[in-house]
Amino acid sequence: MGFLSKLFGRRGEAIVVDGEVVTLRNAEVARSIVRPSAANFALEEMKEPCGGCGAQLREAFITTGGELGDPKVWRDHPVAVDGWACVSCGVFRYPRKIDPARIHELTEEGAALGRAGDYTAAELRFCRIVWNWPGYFLGHLNYAEATRTRLHSEKIDDRLVERRLSQRMIEQYEAALEAYVATPTPRLIAGVVRASFATIEDAIANRAIDRASRLLHQVLQLADLPEEDRHELERLRVYISEGRWRFQEAAKVLMPYLHLQGRPNAPIPSGEVRKALVTAMDSLTELVADAPSFPEPTWLLAKAKECLGDQQGALATFRAAHAQHPTFEPVAKDFSLILLEKDEIEEALAVNRAITSSCPSAESYCNLAVTELLGGDLEAAQAALAKSLALDPNDKIANAVQSRLAKYRAGAKLPRTIRELERG
Repeated sequence: MGFLSKLFGRRGEAIVVDGEVVTLRNAEVARSIVRPSAANFALEEMKEPCGGCGAQLREAFITTGGELGDPKVWRDHPVAVDGWACVSCGVFRYPRKIDPARIHELTEEGAALGRAGDYTAAELRFCRIVWNWPGYFLGHLNYAEATRTRLHSEKIDDRLVERRLSQRMIEQYEAALEAYVATPTPRLIAGVVRASFATIEDAIANRAIDRASRLLHQVLQLADLPEEDRHELERLRVYISEGRWRFQEAAKVLMPYLHLQGRPNAPIPSGEVRKALVTAMDSLTELVADAPSFPEPTWLLAKAKECLGDQQGALATFRAAHAQHPTFEPVAKDFSLILLEKDEIEEALAVNRAITSSCPSAESYCNLAVTELLGGDLEAAQAALAKSLALDPNDKIANAVQSRLAKYRAGAKLPRTIRELERG
C-alpha cells in the first residue's frame, strides 16, 4: 500500500469521488501532487495499470477545488488537472492529452465566471488550463488575473496567506511573460504589458532588484512593445539602475524623526535607532553621488543632518542641493528657512525670489513675503502675500503673516530676525 492509500485509510474525508471528479480535501495529499512542467499532447489513453493493485487506471479530473473541495486547501494548494487515477491506491497519472477546443471552452467559462464576480470558480478554470497546458500564455495570464481579483475582492486578514496568493499571482504573470518571449504574438501585447508592470513592480517592492532588472531587460527587448509603455518601463529601468529604491529605504528609517511643517518629529533615542539613522544617511550620501539628477536624496540628507543637530552640515548640503536643483521646491523651501534661522536674509531672498519665478505656489509666495518682510521691503512683502492669498485664501500661515504685516505697515517696529517675527 502506498502513502496516499494509508492516509486515505486514516481520514475518510481526504478524498471525495463524484463520477470522474476526484477531489482532494487534505493539504498533505495536495502537496504531493506536483504541477506538470510540460503539456501532454500525445497520450489519450493510460494502458499502464496501477502499480499497487494492478487495476486499470480510470480517467479523472483531479482537483482540490470545486463544490466538494475544502476552500482553505484550494486556496493554499490549488490542484486542477486531467489525468487518470486509482483512488483506492492513491495513484495518479497526469496530465492527459487535452485538445485546443476544450482549452478554449475552459477559457470562455473562466472569463464569464470572472465577469460575473465568481472569481474562485474562474480561478479553478484557469488553474486547470495551466496544469494541463503549462507554458500557454493566455492560461497563465488569466490565472494571474483571477488570483489578482481574489486578492482585491476577498478580505484576507492573514498576512502570510495574502503574501502566498501574491506570490502565486506573480509566478503566473512571470510564466505568461516567458511564454510570450518564447513565441511572441503582437495581438496579445496588452496582456504582456500588464504582466510586466505587475512583476517588475512586485520585484522592486520586495527589493528583488536583480529579478526586476532581468524582467525589465527581457520585456524591453520585445519589438512590438507600445512606445508609451516602453517609455514607462525605461523610467523604471533608470529608477533601478540609479538605485533610487535606496531612497525609499532611507526615507522609511528617517522620516519619523525629521522636522516637517505641521508635524512634530519623534525624539531620537540613542543606541540602535541612532545607528540606523546614520546608516541610512550614509546610503543617501552614496545615492547623491550615484544619481546626481535625483533631487530627493539630497533634500532628505540635509533634513536628516538638521534633525541630528548638524546645522552647518545641513546648511552646506542644502546649499549644494539648491545649486544642483534650483527649481525643486522642497529644497528651496527648507533651504530658505534654515538661512532665515541663521539670519542670512539676502541669500534667503535670492532663493525665494527664484523659486516663485520658476515654481509659483501659495507656499512659495508666502515664504517670499516673510523674507521680504525681514529684509525691510514691506511693499514687496505685501505684493508676494497678495499672490499667496489669491492662490489659497484660507492658508492659516499666510493670513497670520498678513495680520503681522498690517501692524508693521502701521508703524510697529520691524522684526530683524525670524525669531522676532514669530514672537510678534
